[in-house]
Amino acid sequence: MKAVGLGGVLADLRHAGRLYLKTPWQSLLAVLALATAMALVSTMAGLWSDLHLRAAPGISDDRGLLTLGRHGEIPFANYSAAAIRQLAESSQTLESMSGARLYQQLDGSEIDGRPVEGTLQSVLPGFFETLRPMLKLGRALNDDDHAGEGARVAVLSHAFWQDFFGGDPAVIGREFRLDESDWRIVGVAHPDFRGARSFSPLMWVPHGASDRQFQSEMPPELLDNAPFYTPVFRARRDVGLEAVTREFRRLVGDLPDQGMFGRPVSGDELFFLRGLVDDPLAHEAAIRQVTLMLAATLLIAVVAAFNVGIFLLARAPGRRRELALRQALGAGRRRLGLQLVIEAAMLVVAATAAGLLGALWLAAAFKELAFLARAGFSGQPLNLPALAFAAGLAALMTVLVALVPMAMIRRGRLGQDARHSSARPGRFQQAASLVQLSLAGAVGAVALGFVVHLWLMESRELGLDVEGVTQVQISIERRPGMRMAMNFEDVAPFRGEVRASLGGLPGVESIGFMTPLPGEQSFAVTRSVVDEVEVQARIINLSPGALETLRISLLHGRDLEDDDEAGVLVNRQYAETVWGETDVVGRFIQRDEAGDGLDRGRIIGVVDNVIFDHPDEAPRPMVFSNAQGFMGFLASIVVRGDVDPDALRSRVEPLLESYMDSLYVAGVRPVSEQIDELTRMDRARAGITALFGGVIVLLAGFGFFAMQRFLVDSGQRETAIRMALGAGPAEVRRLVLRRALTSGLPGLFIGGLLGLILVLWLSEDLISRSVPALAIAGITVLCLAILMLIASLQPALRAARTQPGRWLRED
Repeated sequence: MKAVGLGGVLADLRHAGRLYLKTPWQSLLAVLALATAMALVSTMAGLWSDLHLRAAPGISDDRGLLTLGRHGEIPFANYSAAAIRQLAESSQTLESMSGARLYQQLDGSEIDGRPVEGTLQSVLPGFFETLRPMLKLGRALNDDDHAGEGARVAVLSHAFWQDFFGGDPAVIGREFRLDESDWRIVGVAHPDFRGARSFSPLMWVPHGASDRQFQSEMPPELLDNAPFYTPVFRARRDVGLEAVTREFRRLVGDLPDQGMFGRPVSGDELFFLRGLVDDPLAHEAAIRQVTLMLAATLLIAVVAAFNVGIFLLARAPGRRRELALRQALGAGRRRLGLQLVIEAAMLVVAATAAGLLGALWLAAAFKELAFLARAGFSGQPLNLPALAFAAGLAALMTVLVALVPMAMIRRGRLGQDARHSSARPGRFQQAASLVQLSLAGAVGAVALGFVVHLWLMESRELGLDVEGVTQVQISIERRPGMRMAMNFEDVAPFRGEVRASLGGLPGVESIGFMTPLPGEQSFAVTRSVVDEVEVQARIINLSPGALETLRISLLHGRDLEDDDEAGVLVNRQYAETVWGETDVVGRFIQRDEAGDGLDRGRIIGVVDNVIFDHPDEAPRPMVFSNAQGFMGFLASIVVRGDVDPDALRSRVEPLLESYMDSLYVAGVRPVSEQIDELTRMDRARAGITALFGGVIVLLAGFGFFAMQRFLVDSGQRETAIRMALGAGPAEVRRLVLRRALTSGLPGLFIGGLLGLILVLWLSEDLISRSVPALAIAGITVLCLAILMLIASLQPALRAARTQPGRWLRED
């Protein structure tokens, strides 16, 4: 019996191969449709599992580990040591909670007389107990190490142990001299352990000992209450993420002020993610969007499978005659069903192989998208969960592809249906048309909405002209033996020398200094009450010449005249928010009768609104000031003109070193590249939704074509009778086209309505309200109608070529 069964399967395989070779281009189209769906689903499944199921590196047990994120302009939520102790003692949902301080730079320090570069991280009690890292040697820090003022002991990172101590296995218990203090090594971390973030320090030490050596000039009370610690959490195993979030938001409200940069931390801004995450905001956004895309791709795969099933029926009535003949010769429905499953499996196997190859390329492309770039993917294009998901999807596709033709077998009327078939769509065809056109309309409208949104954002006036402007970005680094001391009175002379040096280069038209530039993140804000109006404004550091270089319009007053001048400029939004008018020159944003603050807060000019953030956001109040200080040295140099970037770098670097050797040129690039950062998320969303929309619209077109081809082939006898009664080819073509468009009208209407609803819904968050949702829905319906017409042309031409004599002579 086994041999007979195997022989039958092989025969069915050979028969399926011959069947597909008879219609090669249609078979290829079916494989491409399934392969596209498989590639999209496999890629999204790989990204989804990477985000949700990846184990934390170097952690022995990562169950319950959580990362805290924060919505808002400041994307992190740091707390003081005192606040972390209070939260840990008050929580009922957390098993443990601790924290790690911002990195302490060791560049310029010496260990055992040898210079060392890198960072040291001080941690609170319970840090290692919360994370439970794997260790290569020794032990982790414990409560005894934190007792009193803290012991001078350290756990080394694996890389530092290898590089500095030569991987000596006898290093445990060894003492080393860090600058003027002796420290003892108690452990070496596992190679994969990086701490709470992917950036690994050279070593981890108790916070008390670290403060005693590196922060001795600061009062202990100030250190204990300064919000400098990134918290780490481990939730109880019987508690869900929502419960932890609700409790933590409530507990945060009981804390003393934990604000940073003048911005208080609100519990409503906080959220938790499972595992250890470097960038919670990017990770959360990636989870949300990858989950939605995975759901969309699954829907695409289901539609594609049903469309291919309809394609298999498009061979009727020839297939029906063949199946009826086999049934008449004794083949049962199970045997015929097996044949159809084998035919479907052959298509799906070919599509799966092609789809997985496409997924390798798609996975690499998707990970480079802006909203996924900082999500922390492992880099594996296809992981085991994704392959398992693809295998399950292949089985589901096989069933769905075979399901449509198998429904014909279950009715047991193959012979009768082969002789008496109709060109009119039945309930199944009508339902299939409704579903796929509705889905295509919804997804297509969203894709078009994102594309139009991107076009509007990139064509919006930003209030400045950066064409031909180059940015020289200044940054700071710490190096052994560097000179950190700076005199803020040197800012004006420094800027004067830069102007004199760069002004001699050919092609330079104007020079200015500004930080931040549009598209750059900045936490410099001021919150104050001006003339009884509370206003929060962004602070922009600029110099004379910056407005001219960036072509920012001056509405009233004048620009700064020298680098030491007191006074500020405000933008239109600031003036209208506080005073309800724009001509506010001579008024004050702050007053200090006791000092020179009186002049410093006087408004000398009002500029037009400039977009520094996303173009879809409303203009924000801004204060432009040339106040000196640390940012005076770090402000970007902006140069208008046709000038060689290498020449700019070579002129600026010696000047930086002459004032402070820790300053360096971080980059020279057109300001337009920085401006592009404003809409990079929009470009990513537009690109991926256009891909998804295009795929599902094409699949819908393929399905509609297959359905019309099936109806034409099934109704050739009816068409032959009509032509025998006098209908010409042109009339038959019009009839087929009219019937096709009529059958698709309900799907077009529902698809347009769904697209309108989705675009309006997304306008609350991701799509600009200026995008005309009704017009988008209308254009989508028109495009689908054109697609339906194109998909119906070949079936209509095929029907017009029907030979009445041959069909009417048959029984």
